[in-house]
Amino acid sequence: MLCPEINDGPVLEKTLRDLAAHYPKVVSTAIVPVALTRYNTDERLTRVTPEFCRRTIREAARLRK
Repeated sequence: MLCPEINDGPVLEKTLRDLAAHYPKVVSTAIVPVALTRYNTDERLTRVTPEFCRRTIREAARLRK
């Protein structure tokens, strides 16, 4: 689960590179944005914005090559 300002950017890049190192045992990954409800009590979690998603897709696509 991808959480803005918690495990995005360099943390996400490291995670994806670490997983890629396990190829061929790990052949695919998925990046799923955090979904928040009114019951969320963790103030560190913030909503995902369209711009955040676009940036994350660009970063992940760059690593895919």
